[in-house]
Order: sequence, then structure tokens, then C-alpha cells
Amino acid sequence: MWSFQRTGWQGWQIILILFIGFPSLVLIPFLCYLYVPKGYVITQDAIIIKRPWNNNITIPISKVKKIWRDPAAFKRTIRVCGNGGLFGSVGWFHSKTLGDFRAYITDMSKAVIIDAGERFVVSPDDPDRFMAALNK
Repeated sequence: MWSFQRTGWQGWQIILILFIGFPSLVLIPFLCYLYVPKGYVITQDAIIIKRPWNNNITIPISKVKKIWRDPAAFKRTIRVCGNGGLFGSVGWFHSKTLGDFRAYITDMSKAVIIDAGERFVVSPDDPDRFMAALNK
């Protein structure tokens, strides 16, 4: 004859929830927020992707070979490493049309591709104005 006994919560289960579960609910969104783009600055020398806590990305303008707008750039992409949706899409991605690229976008419909040897996809508020500033 089989006999089953319900033992309730074990001590290790409570420790897992308190020290791994709850901190993860705060830590994961916080880490995603640190990498999300907050704006773009175009100087004479570089395109700067502004992020919280001054961990900015700099793309030298001298390396920019081509820049174009493609609202469908993010279709059928594979996330290699990064955040694919919380506060935006940030990280390394791959697609058949673009190959390997780094994305720093918050709105996929405003995608601008920057080819500087390495490809970057950004999403400025006004893509046409952004491209016009780069083409000066």
C-alpha cells in the first residue's frame, strides 16, 4: 500500500524565493533599463548613443560608410545576446538581410541602420532629421 504525506514548505524553498526570486524581480528590469537608449547626439566626430549612467556608445563618423532607413529592419531577426523587448531592444542580433548587427532601439518602426564596418540599428524620434544631420 502506498502512503503519501504532505510536508508543506521546506526551508530551502523559502530561501530560494527570498534570496533569488524576489531580487530577480527588481534586478532584471533594472539591468535592462541601464542599457536602453535615452537619446542620440551627433557631434562633428561621432554619433553618441546616450544611455543611463553615462555608459554611452560612440560610433566615429569617420567610420560611417552608409546610413539608411528601414522600418522593416527588425523583421525576422534572431537575438544572439541582449534584451528583446523590456524598455526596447538592445544587444547583438542577426538577420539574413543585415547580417550581424547591434541594436539600440525603442521603436522598431523608426529604425535607421548605420554601417560603420560594424552595423548598428538605432531609432531616433525623427529618423529623417537624424539622417539629414549625418549627411551634412
